[in-house]
Amino acid sequence: MRSLTLLLFLLVGASGAAPQIAWRSDFDAALASAKESGQVLFLALNMDGEKANDRAAEDVYHDKAVVALTESTVNLIGSRFEHGSSTCKRFGVVECGQHQQIEKKIRLQVLQAPPEADIVAPQHIWLSPAGEVLLSVPYELPVPQLLWCFVTALNKADPELKMTMPRSAKVPRRLIMDGTLEPGEGASAIPPMSRMEIIATIRAIRAGMRGESKTKALLRMVSTDDELAIEFIGLEFGDARLGRRPEQLVRYLRAIGVVSPPGYWVAIEDFLNHPDEEVRNEAAVALEQLAAPKSVKKLRAALGREKDTQVRKNMLRAIGVAGAEDKSARTLLLRAWRDRGKDALQARNALLVLGLHATDKKAMAAIEEALVDSDARMRQAAALGLAFARSVDQAPRLRQALEVEKDSESLGVLERCIQVLEGGKLALIAADYARSGKDTIPRTRFFGTAAEEAVKQQD
Repeated sequence: MRSLTLLLFLLVGASGAAPQIAWRSDFDAALASAKESGQVLFLALNMDGEKANDRAAEDVYHDKAVVALTESTVNLIGSRFEHGSSTCKRFGVVECGQHQQIEKKIRLQVLQAPPEADIVAPQHIWLSPAGEVLLSVPYELPVPQLLWCFVTALNKADPELKMTMPRSAKVPRRLIMDGTLEPGEGASAIPPMSRMEIIATIRAIRAGMRGESKTKALLRMVSTDDELAIEFIGLEFGDARLGRRPEQLVRYLRAIGVVSPPGYWVAIEDFLNHPDEEVRNEAAVALEQLAAPKSVKKLRAALGREKDTQVRKNMLRAIGVAGAEDKSARTLLLRAWRDRGKDALQARNALLVLGLHATDKKAMAAIEEALVDSDARMRQAAALGLAFARSVDQAPRLRQALEVEKDSESLGVLERCIQVLEGGKLALIAADYARSGKDTIPRTRFFGTAAEEAVKQQD
């Protein structure tokens, strides 16, 4: 018992409380304080009733390494929700009325979004002491990625600081340097349903809700990270009537790929075996965007049965993304690269996601080989894979490739890939990526609205 007590003491500190970010209570005062002290301003937007936001509020913002870094920044939390009188029960330190006013200020002054507009949450923004955006990341930001952002923002604001990057830090794929997500850009900020709304919607559907009203209700439900919603969607999609209407399935699968939490993979996995090729394609791309590690096994089994070329390359991509930490997934990608003489399209699609595995020696060796391949399309795919993975440490390698590249199209691709590795939006390579993979389905979750236009260019 004494050893357990000592362990808890070490974990939470002598006060008995979890580490706590020192959130400021006033936007204008925090901005003035950051300017006067020369500190970076850290802004966090959070909402209620959604698990990614809950994980941020309950876990990420109490991580010891994160809290330690916030001691060097001026910190503001913005939320439009109420969590009780006096000190906020969700965030502590500040009152709910204060973080509600801060949310309005961030919305208007930083995001330049009108009061009625839906904005993405969670969302994190770092401002220079002068109030200029250093970088931002929309959507969920796990601890390793949050650490990378803090260190990068601090070093960017003060180049002489040269703060060491933690070994556990990772570059966010949705990183935006020197700017923020435009209102309405990227995946729609569909407000998730509360548990009571889910129950009411299920009852209404079972009572006979049909047509567009039902479609809209289901499309909102798939943005909700709740086991009840996921289970119901799985049952609803299993309805034999939907099996006879591929166009409706395509619409739902497309929406899930863009807005759903990773847990929805269990609701759509069976459509990898659907008789309609279009449905199988949409299911594979949706699973690619959900990137749920547990879906790899199902995807591998489906790939072994699949005969259609387009579906196969999409399944391979999904395996590579969802299995970024999976050795078996990496083995499949490397095999596709080795067999490039038999199937060049499959090899290019393997390269497009192999950058996610670049910390592995064999994967990096394959990428290096592809960067000097005689086929310009292979060289492009290898560079695009590194940019897609935000492998910032590989930027010097791409600059070297740029110096010796002779193909005009490849020169443009390399330049855009380098821009991404220097902090540009993934949208910069959306058209190149779609062309390299011969994509007919947009990866909106990754590339934003640029993905839609990129696919149109392939038609």
